[in-house]
Amino acid sequence: MHTMLAFNKGAGQVILTDHHENRMEAVKKILPQLTILSGENLADKIAEKTQGKGIDLCIVAAPSSQAQTESMYYMATNGRLLFFGGLPKNRENVAINTNILHYKQLRIFGCTRASLSSYRNSEKLIASGQVPIERLITNKYPIEEFKQALENAEKSIGLKNVITFD
Repeated sequence: MHTMLAFNKGAGQVILTDHHENRMEAVKKILPQLTILSGENLADKIAEKTQGKGIDLCIVAAPSSQAQTESMYYMATNGRLLFFGGLPKNRENVAINTNILHYKQLRIFGCTRASLSSYRNSEKLIASGQVPIERLITNKYPIEEFKQALENAEKSIGLKNVITFD
């Protein structure tokens, strides 16, 4: 969804990374213009893709303290970093290199809720087809298969798992 919104708002290049290869493949089918990176030395790969500049806006939408820590190393000067996903209680502390924060003049934000105006804007983007969220649904389950849908969501199988009440 963040990727769709970024392209909708005019992003020239969007880079996605995820530990689950099947999820990245599913997103690439939906958004072929997307750049996908994975594996080791992600900061070096990002530097190469951005001609050494780094990322202007990074959204960490994963419950991973490691992802939050490493994201600092991907950033461009004056970049913005959004921690969209919360962390589990036993891994909620994140090491931040404050020299990177200082010398790159980064702005770090957190987000957990949206305002009423954000919901209204989202509804308009979806209703107009500018953000085709139905393409994110990779699995539909009848209510009788709720347990399986929940297990797949917990294992990050597919993008969005939907329960149907037919």
